[in-house]
Amino acid sequence: MMRRASTQSTHTVSANVMRVLLEFAVARGASRWALAEKAGVDLVDLQNNDNRIPFESYVALMRGGQQMCKDPALALHFGEAVDPSALTFTSSLGASEITMDECIALMNHYSALTVEVDCDGDRLALERQGGQMWIIDQRKNPNEFPELTESMFARVVTTGQRMFGAR
Repeated sequence: MMRRASTQSTHTVSANVMRVLLEFAVARGASRWALAEKAGVDLVDLQNNDNRIPFESYVALMRGGQQMCKDPALALHFGEAVDPSALTFTSSLGASEITMDECIALMNHYSALTVEVDCDGDRLALERQGGQMWIIDQRKNPNEFPELTESMFARVVTTGQRMFGAR
């Protein structure tokens, strides 16, 4: 049975995302056990991809990783370096020709499988203005944990470059 720390919300994160972030931070110098303790997670709970971990543990894991790795931009580096296929369904995104609109729609459809957040409607919106395309993270209170937005945008940019090139 998974231990849950007392939480301020009922939102959760997949154990897989937690495990991948933990391994990323450990590869950059963090202590696996100290980081798990700081995040309030049992390493056994991270072995089953079907487990859900409290969102607050994800926040603590990211911030603990930043401290232990001495890298305040750990979220950006995590988003840039980790292939989305390591996290969730997104391995299918590159399998065929897909438009940015379709990609964002898929991300919106499946995003709660990886990380649950508060937002009215879709988490991501595409807005076109003056020949530019803007991706907008619509979650409520994004400044409470900007690392989530940083990581997601870094992942969108690097995956987008790989999938769409100059398009």
